[in-house]
Amino acid sequence: MKVYSSTAGCIGLWCIQHLEKKDNLTGDITWRLADNKIALCFPLLILAVNILEAVVRDFEIGMQYWLTNSVAIEGEVIGVMGGP
Repeated sequence: MKVYSSTAGCIGLWCIQHLEKKDNLTGDITWRLADNKIALCFPLLILAVNILEAVVRDFEIGMQYWLTNSVAIEGEVIGVMGGP
């Protein structure tokens, strides 16, 4: 999921920066994706999804391995997970 969301964010940012439509007669830019406020929110939403996915995965791994592979350290409240 992280690879796909980061790739979508990169492609979306490239499109925002480079997609534009020019008038054939005058050469003036008539439309740009960067002028669309909804399109400007796309990279931020992709970044938020990416961060949310990482946080959910951290909690998922933490719950799976809590006190399974951990060793109590004398005087400490938290567990230490061993292994790779």
